[in-house]
Parts: sequence; structure tokens; C-alpha cells
Amino acid sequence: MTVADARVRVGWSLASAVVLALVMLPWATGHDGFPLSNYPMFAAARPQQLELAHVVGIDRDGVARPLAPRWLGTPEVMQAAQTARQAARNPAAAQQLCARVAAALAEAGEPIHSVEVRTDRYDVIAYWADGTVRAGRLHARCDVDGGERR
Repeated sequence: MTVADARVRVGWSLASAVVLALVMLPWATGHDGFPLSNYPMFAAARPQQLELAHVVGIDRDGVARPLAPRWLGTPEVMQAAQTARQAARNPAAAQQLCARVAAALAEAGEPIHSVEVRTDRYDVIAYWADGTVRAGRLHARCDVDGGERR
């Protein structure tokens, strides 16, 4: 090996080390990013309590069930969740959303008696054992036939 070949190898080795250091920098500093990821969305601890703003349909027997996103005007779950979350922050918006969903259900002839916009708190572990809501806040309630209640 000649001196020139050794210098080229050292040069490429240094360049490789610098590139490797730059690639690993976000990971080494605790930041998630390309091209290395420590997948914090799966590795981080999650809270045991979940607050969920949603729109619920109540049948004539009083059984409540979450309504599908299409009743909130979108096929997308995340858009429906954001719509419910924003409505829950504003009483007028909650009442408008409630009335709009109730009108759509009435027009479709769905067997739903009333609609509620509410925020419920779940214990995410216990929910799978007993299925109950731990606490809730009612933001708006509408009868599907058009009458409103609060």
C-alpha cells in the first residue's frame, strides 16, 4: 500500500465517521427523526386515564353508542374526533353540531332517540374489564325529532 492509498483510506474513513455521527445525532440527543428512530410513540408510557370528546346516539331504550364519523360529516375518524373536540370547547358549537347530527339521523330514519355531544373519561385498563365510563361532561343534547334539551 502506498502513502497515497493510505491517505485516501484515511480520508474516506474520516468522511464516513462524520456522516455516521451526523446521522446518529438526532437519536443520540433524544430527538426522534430520520433516518434513525427510537419510535417514542410506542416506547413512551401512556396515561391510564383518557378523556374523549365524542358524539353519542341514544336509542329509545336509553342505550348509548358512539356515532360513526359519517354522521359528523366526514369519513375520517381523526377529523370527526377533532370536530367533536372543538365543539366540546364551545357551548354554541356543541349545540350546532348536536342539531346537525340529529337532523341527519332523522332524515336517514335511524333508530336513535337523541344525540349527545359529551366528553367522557375512561380508565383505559378497567374499560376492557367492565366497559364503563368513569366520568363525563354533557355539552349538548338534542332529540332526533328536532326538539332540543340542555
